[in-house]
Amino acid sequence: MNFYKLLSNNGTRSLIKSIYNKPIHSTTSNYIINSSFNKRSYFTKSSNNFNSNSHNNYGTINKQHQQQSPPQQQQQQQLEFPQQNKKEENKEITPESLESKPLIVELDNKNFNEIIMKSKVPIILNVYVNHGTISPALTEALKAYAQEYPGCILLANLNVEKNLELAKALNVESIPTLYTLNKGQVLQQFVGLPDHESLDKLIKELLKLSGGLIGNKSIEQLQTIAELHLKSNETDKAIEIYENLLTNDTTQLLRTLLGFIQCYTNLNQPDQVEKYIAIIKEKFPNELDHKKIQTSKRILQLKKQVSETVDNLYKTHNLTLEQIEDKLNNDPTNLDLKYDLSLLYYQIGEYEKSINQLLEILKINKKFSRNKNIDNNNNNNDQSNTDSAKNLVVKIFESLDSQDPLVIKSRKQLNNIWFS
Repeated sequence: MNFYKLLSNNGTRSLIKSIYNKPIHSTTSNYIINSSFNKRSYFTKSSNNFNSNSHNNYGTINKQHQQQSPPQQQQQQQLEFPQQNKKEENKEITPESLESKPLIVELDNKNFNEIIMKSKVPIILNVYVNHGTISPALTEALKAYAQEYPGCILLANLNVEKNLELAKALNVESIPTLYTLNKGQVLQQFVGLPDHESLDKLIKELLKLSGGLIGNKSIEQLQTIAELHLKSNETDKAIEIYENLLTNDTTQLLRTLLGFIQCYTNLNQPDQVEKYIAIIKEKFPNELDHKKIQTSKRILQLKKQVSETVDNLYKTHNLTLEQIEDKLNNDPTNLDLKYDLSLLYYQIGEYEKSINQLLEILKINKKFSRNKNIDNNNNNNDQSNTDSAKNLVVKIFESLDSQDPLVIKSRKQLNNIWFS
């Protein structure tokens, strides 16, 4: 069942009593509770477990999970819980800054849809009250699970006394009530107090969907760290993480395979790229048109076109990349060297550096061409000049994802330079 549909179904059932007139009844019958508790043993076993309604979709979700596409990586901002202050929000996210933190958040009208519909990990929605012993005890137990498996499950607590309208929209009749969700879909709804075995089973089902922990990090966290290494051109570190994920996780297999494709595209290893495309063809045949695969093919095609030029550069200069950079630092107006360096950067996956060198050339000479046999003064049609800096930067844009923030930013810079 889609959660939006559940929220819109306001007339079917309602709260038994308004908490403003009388506290909502906590269903204690058929459950025996110890006066002291901990995560594993504060419930004593009773004859009844959760009273579960028909919203049980675990089997369907588990069967379909491998076929689902992962969330597209588009510089999406991670939902960090608890909420960060303004100083923390402005901090740059690095692999080292991503610590394993419990995902626990208090829901209200302002953040409900954002958190419930956009969470990348399975959710336990805990509808609770602070008074009495049953609901607070369950809340503490769920908090302990979230702390035990940081980043693997999100505990979203909804205080009925502060959010009566939301509780009505959720058709809550008694407290405690739990919902389990994944990617906006309701898996199960539970009413009443569980024994510890039932609660363990519930958590294990959710961990199957999130993949649990590898070492002390969640699958989502490892994927994010790998992508940050890719962004920083630390390809070897990214490959190491993806190899770990490939061995130990199946919940985000497609995302891992696409990560390998990006890594080996940066390293200009088309054979390795084809290897992982073949795996995707076998396991996810509907994903062969994925934009990351198409981007990889365009990049490798352009790298092949410039490979001969790059090889000649090394032979001509007889210098390492670092030495060429030093040479340019000593001669910053050498446009031929800038052009050559842009090709070298592109070949090793340093796309931003490659683009920046070409934009710096165009600031100085809009008609610059590396082909010295062409007289730029007599050639007003830069489109006919295949070695022009403008043509090369446009080709790089076309090889990358059009929605890549680097491409969007650099296109604006090119327009400003060209029409200035």
